[in-house]
Amino acid sequence: MWPIIALTLFSSIVPELITGSTSLSRFVHPETLLFLLVGYGLAVLVLREYALRSRMGAAGIFIAGIAYGIFNEGLLAKTSILTTGLPVPEFTGYGVWLGISVPWTITISVWHACASVLFPILVTHHIIPDRAGKPWLPVRLVWILAVLLLAFGCASFLGQHRIRGTPPQLLILLGCMALLLLVARRCRNTHVAGPPAVGAFWLGCSVFISMFLVLTKTLAGTHAPAPLYAAALAVFILAYAWRLRQKSWLAGPGLLLFAIGWYAQNLCVATVLKLSMGAWLEALLAGTICIPLMVWYGRRLLR
Repeated sequence: MWPIIALTLFSSIVPELITGSTSLSRFVHPETLLFLLVGYGLAVLVLREYALRSRMGAAGIFIAGIAYGIFNEGLLAKTSILTTGLPVPEFTGYGVWLGISVPWTITISVWHACASVLFPILVTHHIIPDRAGKPWLPVRLVWILAVLLLAFGCASFLGQHRIRGTPPQLLILLGCMALLLLVARRCRNTHVAGPPAVGAFWLGCSVFISMFLVLTKTLAGTHAPAPLYAAALAVFILAYAWRLRQKSWLAGPGLLLFAIGWYAQNLCVATVLKLSMGAWLEALLAGTICIPLMVWYGRRLLR
């Protein structure tokens, strides 16, 4: 039971907390917390069971995580079909196809693949190693939960909340999710963990420069051709994967240090944004909670 609780809470709270997407005060609202536990925690738990039974490695979980990102931002939050008010304004009206903001959907899904799926699973496996390679739920329950979550996502997408999606858009998003999950099954666990190093942390921190300053501000901000943006994003992902593989950081403590760097740069950006909006108490509390935990866990990984 403890691994299930740990993964559910980690994947529900940490991605929202470090980005400031959900304030600390909103976490105490039962409706908000329930939605996060279902939309994040339960969905990631089901995906973890699927990945384990398919013997996926980090690459497979990452690809399956992109499918989850489409579920989260496409079906639940519906930011993929928003015409205004996107979390990152540079993507508003950019690369829209059949009402779907393709560059935004790809970008935020890649973010979720790491921050909401891959990293929480790896951290949970690391802190509870004796249960890492074992199923946590019966197969039948996994299928039932998957069907219920998919039905919930479809109902949310076609509902009136925020903006109403259309059946063709839903079919496109579901088709992309299915294709990604099939591809993920072919990415087996073949990587051997090398010795961890601080460089993995700094590599994770550098994602802010490449993903935000270069891709978002330079390409999305100028509304460069969408295929060019997609190609540039693919190059960045492959470059990071190559570097992690070259240093033997695609598994074990090295990848976890990369995750801490990823989370740290998200936390720093969110803190600056909160301070600029006058939410200094919120920024102080989030930093007080997250920074000591990151430092402690990073030092533990380097031992």
